[in-house]
Amino acid sequence: ARSHRFPGGNTAVPSWNRDDRQLAATEEFLRAEKIVLRRLAVRRVEKRFELRYEVWNAGVGHSFPAGTTDSNQAWIEIRVTDRRGRVIFEDDSARFHTEFVDRAGVATDRRNTVTEAIAVRSSTLLTVNEIRPLHYTFDIPDAAAFPLKATVAVKWRKYPDSLMSWLRPERKPVAPITVLASNVTTLNDHPPWRR
Repeated sequence: ARSHRFPGGNTAVPSWNRDDRQLAATEEFLRAEKIVLRRLAVRRVEKRFELRYEVWNAGVGHSFPAGTTDSNQAWIEIRVTDRRGRVIFEDDSARFHTEFVDRAGVATDRRNTVTEAIAVRSSTLLTVNEIRPLHYTFDIPDAAAFPLKATVAVKWRKYPDSLMSWLRPERKPVAPITVLASNVTTLNDHPPWRR
């Protein structure tokens, strides 16, 4: 059977419409190794771990994200937990987006006649075939129960909650978060640290 589905990056609309087949097709399309996450190195120096990764725009075909780059959300999240599930370290500051400003120079994610987003203030988009290094360092608490587990994920959401509430305040919709790529590393108290 032929399909007339056009998967892309919009997970919000099929989620709003409760179209599970379209949402599944879109998420499968997004996860098809277009964005690749690779662990490069794990190193322990006394009471500190250093983790190095890289994220690669391997198959998107244009900058990632594209389209409405101020409202699309793409980011990398790392979370390190110990054997008991306690969070040792977390960070989600690596983001891929464009920040626009209005005529007054104020940041805005509202493209309408009131704010009139007119200029780009900053951009952290991942260009075609670009490989961006990621470096995380964290101290090991004395009470940490080994082994530790480092989970790194590239995440995607079509629209932030703030914009969704503004667009459809009567329904307060939420756009789903899709994991595009991930890596889990076990960190032992002694070498080898990679598994």
